[in-house]
Amino acid sequence: MPATHPLDTHWTATIRSPGARQALRQWATDLDLDPALDSFDVLVDHIRGGDPTETDRILGYLARRAGPHDPTAATVVVQALRPGLGGLLRRVCPHPAGQGDAHADLVTIAWETVVAYDPAGPARYVAPTLLARTRQRYLRWDHRNRPSAVTLDTPYDHPDPGPSPAALDRWAARRRLDAAVADGRITAATAHIVWRVHMGDATDDHVAAQLGVHPRSIRQRRHRALRHLAAA
Repeated sequence: MPATHPLDTHWTATIRSPGARQALRQWATDLDLDPALDSFDVLVDHIRGGDPTETDRILGYLARRAGPHDPTAATVVVQALRPGLGGLLRRVCPHPAGQGDAHADLVTIAWETVVAYDPAGPARYVAPTLLARTRQRYLRWDHRNRPSAVTLDTPYDHPDPGPSPAALDRWAARRRLDAAVADGRITAATAHIVWRVHMGDATDDHVAAQLGVHPRSIRQRRHRALRHLAAA
């Protein structure tokens, strides 16, 4: 899995937050956990490598708590799912060049999937269920942003003789984005985002709302794309 510094930073901030220790004690009481599970890292390792029934019991409890009222629980669930998200990443995006964008989206969608977990959901196979739903949501999101869905309001061919400087700039930008997509430096969906924000009148928040993801994911994708384009 690619470097995940923002996720690692968020995890560190979560487990060091003032309410973290209190949350862990509450979970331990509710679940009657082994006293040895006295830290978030130990708990996550236990979830990943424990008995499947125990894993389902803990993950189901945390997923039901997750949401606006207990983001710490959601963070722990996503952290526990990271090995599964790594495998999912390789399946949905086998080309390494596009994995940075895909990973950022998968993490965001996984978080949203956990927060939306149905409290009446199945008591078994919690991790596979969350990963399957994340995959479904990702593929629906990705399908909406494939090249066929990208509509750029600049002609593909070179502008007619005597165009305005603005038209030439837009044509050059379109060509750079097309070239970056063709050689695998960015995905078509990312090119669409860059175009709308930098050459259109959309904002990160507006694009994120339309695509159903967190604005942070849009900003991260756009900034990575600009670095790739600048390095070309």
